[in-house]
Amino acid sequence: SPSRTWGPAPCTALPPRPGMPQGVLPENFHKEGNIMMLGAPIGSPEFTQAFLRERIGKLETNLKMLKKCGRQTGYTLLRYCSAYGKLVFYMRTVPETHVGEELLRFDALVRETVSDICG
Repeated sequence: SPSRTWGPAPCTALPPRPGMPQGVLPENFHKEGNIMMLGAPIGSPEFTQAFLRERIGKLETNLKMLKKCGRQTGYTLLRYCSAYGKLVFYMRTVPETHVGEELLRFDALVRETVSDICG
């Protein structure tokens, strides 16, 4: 089905393929099976969760700065720039079983920001 995402299992038993150009895959790919492809983390749940945790940490800083804007400016920036659009790519490319907790955390941060901005 087109909505499914494929992620490699750890490839500890598979050596690099002969003839594969150097530098195409990360050096640790054959040990861990984790890779970034077109900006999306593909691999183990731990790998994808760690990536999103870091990404949401950066967004949390932006959300805190929005609280310092005026009500209308802060809400407009949140609505059009800092909420849904920042993570929709990952919601579409990473299995929800890998990132559910991180997305709930981001949702809570957005709700808190809206509450603080609107009062």
